[in-house]
Parts: sequence; C-alpha cells; structure tokens
Amino acid sequence: MKSVLKWIGIMAGAMVVAAASAFDFKGIEVGGIASFDEISEKLGTRCSRSIPNRCMASITLADIPGFLMLDRSDDGIVEMITISFDAEHFTEIESVSLKKFGDPQKKTSHPVQNRMGAVFTNVSYTWEDRKGNSVLLQKYGNTIDKSYLGYISSRAVDRRIEEQKKKPADF
Repeated sequence: MKSVLKWIGIMAGAMVVAAASAFDFKGIEVGGIASFDEISEKLGTRCSRSIPNRCMASITLADIPGFLMLDRSDDGIVEMITISFDAEHFTEIESVSLKKFGDPQKKTSHPVQNRMGAVFTNVSYTWEDRKGNSVLLQKYGNTIDKSYLGYISSRAVDRRIEEQKKKPADF
C-alpha cells in the first residue's frame, strides 16, 4: 500500500511540474514576449519576415531539419509556433517530445488514407499547461510525408474562438 501511495505522489508531483512549466521551443516561450531579434538569436538563424508579425525559418529540431512559422501579436506575445518536418523522423521527435513534456493529456490514433487508397495510422499527442497553452505533435499533417509540432497560446485560441463567433454562417 505504501508503494502505491508513493507512486501516486511521485506521479502527481511530476504532473504538477509539467503543468507549471512553460512550453518553449529553443527558449522561445509560447505566450511569452519576444522580439524578432531575440527569436532569431535563439533559433540561430534570421527570420524571413515577409508577413507582418510572422517569422519563417529553416531550423533544426533535435538535429532534424524542419521549417518553422512563428506568429507574434502586435504587442510582442508569441502566439503560435508551428514546425513541420519529414514524417520519417516522427519516432525521433516523438521520443524527444515525451521526454521534454512528459505524458500527454491526450493521445489519439486514427486511420488516414492517401489519394492512392493506402491507409496509414495517424498518431497525435496533446499537452496542455495550467494557462491553457498547448502543444500538439502529429505524425501526419496535411500530407503523409510531413509531421507537425505545434505550440499555441491560450490567448490565440481565445481570439480564434471570438473570430469564429463573428463570422456569418455561409451555409
């Protein structure tokens, strides 16, 4: 009985630590304030800024090449970080993500089919912190050759919900 209680205490403590920790990529915290100079410095590369408040850059994720898009609000808050990478590296990123974020709050798997009719199992993990910020790791994004790691702030989610409420129904 003592060992069960000890295990429950350890797991509860681990969950509190994971929930209290900020979600970050290379020290760039989702929901935190960062200038584009700071972001470029932490990424180790210059951001392409052809779209206002967006940084786009080729980066590495656990030494795996990827492409990053980072959206920032007008007041400098990092609202979203999305990273795409080759699906062949999903297992490596999955392992690193589980080590960094701990057990996910949600894990799902479901079949996806390509245009040729082949069926694959898509796996996704979701982590959420106490502030409502979240991280999503998905084996297949829009295509079966790309995987996706996304960070989104609770502020960005709230803003999108409000935008959807304002949109008139088109059907």
